[in-house]
Amino acid sequence: SRIQSGELCYLLNEESDGDEVIWRQNLPGLTPIDAHPVLDATHAIVHKDDTGYYFNDTGGIVPDERTDTFTIATPDELMDFATLVNQGSMKVSAILTADIDLSRYKGTLTLPIGTVHSPFKGTFDGDGHTIHHLIIDRPTNGYVGLFGVVGGGACIKNVVLDDDCRLHGQAYVGLIGAVNDRGHLSIENVGNEGEVISETINAGGILGCNMGSLATVSMTNCYVTGPVNGSSESAALSGWIGSGATIKGCYSLTDVEGVSENDYLFRGEATVSNCYDLYGANGAKKTSVREAASGQLCYYLNTRGEEPIDIWRQNLPGLSPVDSHPLLDRSRGRAGGRAHV
Repeated sequence: SRIQSGELCYLLNEESDGDEVIWRQNLPGLTPIDAHPVLDATHAIVHKDDTGYYFNDTGGIVPDERTDTFTIATPDELMDFATLVNQGSMKVSAILTADIDLSRYKGTLTLPIGTVHSPFKGTFDGDGHTIHHLIIDRPTNGYVGLFGVVGGGACIKNVVLDDDCRLHGQAYVGLIGAVNDRGHLSIENVGNEGEVISETINAGGILGCNMGSLATVSMTNCYVTGPVNGSSESAALSGWIGSGATIKGCYSLTDVEGVSENDYLFRGEATVSNCYDLYGANGAKKTSVREAASGQLCYYLNTRGEEPIDIWRQNLPGLSPVDSHPLLDRSRGRAGGRAHV
């Protein structure tokens, strides 16, 4: 029918005053499918092509029919996913099926994923993959990261930014720039080896800022080894994590510029367990670059939490390539009690 096809939704927006899109409708290919136009900004915008066909612009990617999750294997598909989210499809989810090398984009990206008005609220599963050459240089813009803004209910897991990545913004800069909504934000098995720069406040290797402390953040098995530089109110894991947060099994081996009150690991209030940094800050245990290289830190991360885990891996001398610190890479060796693999 004209209603189910998206025609009515398109016409309602065409006839409305101003440029703001009011009416949305998920057509077949998105979940849930809408039988009629809805006043829900998390649903997709309806477009019309030259032949009179109505469609949602998913940037050329489509979700898996069984899981309703977008699979991402190329840089273009990652850009398409960012476009989809930033146009209003906030609750979609994705999984990486390959490492992503963004070197050919040279900073001219659709990324970050998620905006102030369309924050990402789905699940992004890197599935153990690494993103290379993510360069975002926007010194006059806030909310800079792989994810610009996420909302409550978002889950970011199993992804690492390599040391060839660089995130540069005016404020709220990190692998996740900011969370701006109530609810739970879950960050699990995430690493940032790249550079983070904020011209003003809230640089954080993993999370720039929990805006207004609205969200409850849990951060588990995360690490930062790249430099984190802000003017003030910055820290290794999060420039502001809010209150009521939980941080488990995380570590940092980076120096931070813009630290406030010796809060090197994070700013805010959090329950901390089995975490490590170079200063023993914020309830973390003190470690060193030497301990990290020896395998000792890897062993502690796996064995000194609430229960033993097999998350952290590290190739020590005798295996190639040799790793200077623990990794979230299951192809690497296990570090045993004497730092042997």
